[in-house]
Amino acid sequence: MHVGAETHVGRIRHLNEDDYHVAPKLLAVADGMGGHAAGEVASRLVISALADWPGWDEPASALRACLLHANDLIIRGAKADTTQAGMGTTATVARIDNGKLHYAHVGDSRLYLLRHSILKRLTHDHSVVAELQRSGQLTENEARTHPQRNLLTRALGVSGHIDIDLGEIDLALYDRLLLCTDGLNVVLTDQEIQHILTTPDPQKAAEQLVAAANARGGPDNITVIVADIGKEDLL
Repeated sequence: MHVGAETHVGRIRHLNEDDYHVAPKLLAVADGMGGHAAGEVASRLVISALADWPGWDEPASALRACLLHANDLIIRGAKADTTQAGMGTTATVARIDNGKLHYAHVGDSRLYLLRHSILKRLTHDHSVVAELQRSGQLTENEARTHPQRNLLTRALGVSGHIDIDLGEIDLALYDRLLLCTDGLNVVLTDQEIQHILTTPDPQKAAEQLVAAANARGGPDNITVIVADIGKEDLL
């Protein structure tokens, strides 16, 4: 893969509680939440768990097991340190293996696929406003300004019993993947993201996406990974 990545605190927050991971076959973003610096701790725990995971022979089961392990680490960390009580994090993870994209997802960070300049969202947000959108009670524009737009219905660290969305698709040469925290899509529409993602160089595309989010006010931390699928990824 040819990969570009960019993270930024945004224009409102004082601490960047996002974290991300880029490796030859593994990409991930996490958006931490919690008081003090606890969100930063939670996102770092899940990214560290992914980076250190020992076996990927069965990608789907490995993704699920790793996120369950991270969930346990976050819960135990919060119990051991009262300053970290209530911490949690989103996690959106992509594993490329033998021409297939395996992905796992909890929360409202996102994974997109750009193929032939057409953008497709592969994950579904686990949030109150997303549920309202899916039931037809909110439009996408209304969801952007809804007072409960940051309220998640699912996140790592919240409960010992966590549902993890898993998916798998076949990849094609020149596919482009985008992983992002909600600091990007809360201010940019999918159409705007699609337009910027056509920038040929993935690092420049990542930088332009972050810059565009900040130009809209940057109300949250912003983390973006842009990855181009090459021939070696299809083997």
